[in-house]
Amino acid sequence: MKKLLTIATLASSIALGFSQGTVDFRNGGISFATIANRLVYDVDGTTPLVGTNFMAQLYWVSGAGSVDARGDLIGGLTATGNQAPFRPSTTTLKGIWNSGVPTTRGIGVNPGGLATLQVKVWDRAFGTSFETATQSGGGKSGRSAIFQFTVPQDGSPPPQYYMENFQTFALVPEPSTVALAILGGSLGLLLIRRRKQ
Repeated sequence: MKKLLTIATLASSIALGFSQGTVDFRNGGISFATIANRLVYDVDGTTPLVGTNFMAQLYWVSGAGSVDARGDLIGGLTATGNQAPFRPSTTTLKGIWNSGVPTTRGIGVNPGGLATLQVKVWDRAFGTSFETATQSGGGKSGRSAIFQFTVPQDGSPPPQYYMENFQTFALVPEPSTVALAILGGSLGLLLIRRRKQ
């Protein structure tokens, strides 16, 4: 009897160790409890992002995370490896990625625990992940501010899985575009100075 009890306790401990918290990985198309802008914008900051070449992915770390100098979540791991494409230009849901079915993503934080999350977006024409796309130096990309998420208990009402604290953000242009803009501005200033002399 003691052996059976020991085995049952061990099995439940292992199961708990492998349990994952769940997050509803959507930024629109659902009714959030709080009113806030959760759209993703193109580099101008006013045009909601569209195009199936743009991908969104959820990153997480257990507990209260922090960001590095670039704005990346320190110690962040991809939630499940699942990437969500944005919608085609014909959509009425602009600025919203298509999380697919199922809409939830598993993270390695037990129910009731605190997680720190971040969403990263990139153009998959420049890489199969945010890291490879940004290292290649091409394409537009962006990352949300980090936000806290308390993992709900299994069986909680659906709204408790929503990313309430997620906030809107805009992509930044590819580095070569920024460099050309700086170069153009510098040349313009040089021409103005020459004319004044």
